Amino acid sequence: MVMTQVKSIRRLVVAGDKRGSKLGYPTANLEFCPEDNLPEGVWATIVNVNGQDYPSVTFVGAPVSFGGDKKKIEVFIFDYAGDLYDKIVRLDFMHWLRPVKKFADEKDLIKQITRDCHQAREVLSNK
Repeated sequence: MVMTQVKSIRRLVVAGDKRGSKLGYPTANLEFCPEDNLPEGVWATIVNVNGQDYPSVTFVGAPVSFGGDKKKIEVFIFDYAGDLYDKIVRLDFMHWLRPVKKFADEKDLIKQITRDCHQAREVLSNK
């Protein structure tokens, strides 16, 4: 399967709520710009940090499971360790995986994030 990027953005990594780290999936939070017109949901993505591409999974939308209504872009980068705060990264949206969903509890959310990561890895490995 040949995959082409749907959209690409360059954004500053900003501080988030640290919820991803508590769930076992630390994220890089990017500035949200409504004019990007990004379809909300979970995406298989590739993030470029200092010229190096990393596969990732990205959430775009409001964190409804936590009662949030402010839209965010949260990127979980596979196999990456390092401080990205105040760095500008490029994020390539490759494949939309699913819509935003509200989960009953953190346990259900973690299970879904795990499935999202497996699906994103599979999709990106076939690019």
